[in-house]
Amino acid sequence: MKVLPLSIAAMFASAGSGFLQRRLSARALAAAGASITTAGLVLMLATISSSVPYPVLAAATVLIGFGSGVFLPSNTTVILHGQPSDRLGIVNAMRLMLQNTGVVVGTALNLSIITAPLPAVLHDRVFAGTLTGGPIEQLVTGYRWALACTAVISVVNVLACLARGRRS
Repeated sequence: MKVLPLSIAAMFASAGSGFLQRRLSARALAAAGASITTAGLVLMLATISSSVPYPVLAAATVLIGFGSGVFLPSNTTVILHGQPSDRLGIVNAMRLMLQNTGVVVGTALNLSIITAPLPAVLHDRVFAGTLTGGPIEQLVTGYRWALACTAVISVVNVLACLARGRRS
């Protein structure tokens, strides 16, 4: 329930992205969405602790969700624009396969990074959501590491969005 603001923000931003694309270019929106996502990751990285108030984390998750919701449909538009109509299905299938592979690999890597500071015997308790006490600070350290890695990747994404050449 506590990460629900991310999904809600992504849903509203994604729905509004089409409207925004009538006023701004899909490339500009993709770069803006990636930047907003990066800002949310940096906010979470800067504030995460075992005692951070929930509204601060909720604000970060809203930024991440909103940025992703703007980025994904805009980026899809950029990728598919100008493709021959007989290739749209193949190009979109490839895009979805790469996106889903990124989610699966990213989740596995992030969970590995998050649990790295903890002794191996506690990993199952993390995944079950039953970790309590002193090891929480080690878990927060793992979250900081994972957020830092994800924020760096997100910055690279912003730079890639800004560096994309225009199609003639």
